[in-house]
Amino acid sequence: MQSHRMSDIPVIANFNSGESSSPLQAAKTAADYRQIAARLYGDASAEFLRLYPVSSDAEVAPMAAKVAREASIANASRNCGVMQAQYNKSPVFIDMYDRKHPYTPGVVFADQNPATVGAYHNADIVYWFENQDQFNRFRATRNWTAWDRTLADEMAGALIAFARTGNPTTAVVKWPAWSVQNDAYVRFGDNVTVERFNAQGMQWLAAHPVAGGGRGGRGAPGIVAGRGPRD
Repeated sequence: MQSHRMSDIPVIANFNSGESSSPLQAAKTAADYRQIAARLYGDASAEFLRLYPVSSDAEVAPMAAKVAREASIANASRNCGVMQAQYNKSPVFIDMYDRKHPYTPGVVFADQNPATVGAYHNADIVYWFENQDQFNRFRATRNWTAWDRTLADEMAGALIAFARTGNPTTAVVKWPAWSVQNDAYVRFGDNVTVERFNAQGMQWLAAHPVAGGGRGGRGAPGIVAGRGPRD
């Protein structure tokens, strides 16, 4: 991008809420969480716990998932906007897919546990392309709800609008372009909302990297994202 060898075109930077990992996700209790934080961050652990606090055992799993996400794929996707704003002129639109599939009761898989898996890597694909029925073609593993169908309509509509115009905003999905002034993304989950990045926490995590967080990339022309382990 710095040498302008990358096409200056609009980009969707997408990530899923449950596709990253952190050593903190081994914690079962708030005490575990604080102990692991102390091991990972040493003298800086107090500052980390101020940015990512837990006050009960029930808060541990969602906060650890938030740390995993913001240390890797959320930061990587946000950086698409940061770098595009620095080197190019075209907009970047960022989203997080955050809908857990409605699994058929009792279904068993070799590579994931329906009881604990979240919005794993590629879980969003059946929504973007509205192929939920094909997903169940050989085995009925999901009980798609009316909301799943609606969400797929809205996501596919945004993708079509992006292909047509370079802007994914539709009459239903109001999707702002990322900017320093509007540090926002669209969250596709149990509803569709526009939310702001936790820039302070993400910048702190980027300055204090630890081993054990998965990150990488997936993409096609105009669509890029970070990725990590599936669940």
